[in-house]
Amino acid sequence: MENPMQMDTTSSLSRRTLLRRGGMLAATGGLLAACGGSTGEGIARIGIAPEPVGLDAVAVDDVVLLRTAVSMELLVVDLLSREAVTGAAGPNAGLVSALVAAHGGNRDSLAALTSERGGAAVEEPNAKLMSVWGERTVELVAASDRGERDVLVLAHGLEELLAATHQILVPEMTEAVLRGRMAALAAGSARRAAVIAQVLNPGTAGFAPGTDESGNPTVATLPTTFGQTVSPQVVLGPETDGARATVVLDTPGPNSFVY
Repeated sequence: MENPMQMDTTSSLSRRTLLRRGGMLAATGGLLAACGGSTGEGIARIGIAPEPVGLDAVAVDDVVLLRTAVSMELLVVDLLSREAVTGAAGPNAGLVSALVAAHGGNRDSLAALTSERGGAAVEEPNAKLMSVWGERTVELVAASDRGERDVLVLAHGLEELLAATHQILVPEMTEAVLRGRMAALAAGSARRAAVIAQVLNPGTAGFAPGTDESGNPTVATLPTTFGQTVSPQVVLGPETDGARATVVLDTPGPNSFVY
């Protein structure tokens, strides 16, 4: 004789299994309906959603690149003119002032080239990069217990940044005269970076990259690879938990071009 309890359990399990399978089939049918079959176009959506709107096409021409170059020169002028930087420069104040003057002249010549091609004047530093890392560098210099050295480290990094930036723009320009101008600007910043490196690490000690007695990377007169276009890094600010802040000075890209 069969056990009634066993029969009820079996029957219950069968009903539960049937309901589960039925739910799965219903869900699968709903998914297929939403997708419109295996040959449907687009991504399935549940409910009502607005149609996606594509981004406007933006042309990156010589004027955009020139305006971006102007904004980068203004960025360097702005950072090296901040009170936190000039106040910490100490005996290197004259060097910092000369760097500001050099980049102010670069800004003027680039602005003239922009105007000649019908481009609008750029009066402000690159806003995107200023917000990403520019303000941070000034804050670190202001809080540093070795501000005099950090000012030179920042100045060196900014010269490397412009050397890389202008070199990146050389092949992007369509006019030969502009390519030549970008190359000259890149070379000028590379020379200034070498001078600053010699102030920090005089003689042959400054030729090869290395680390100081605290393990911090030292700037070098000659980079490990000539004509680098990577974003330079600077170590600034006070020591916290045995380490100092490293800031990557990003070169401009499509999201920081001045259109």
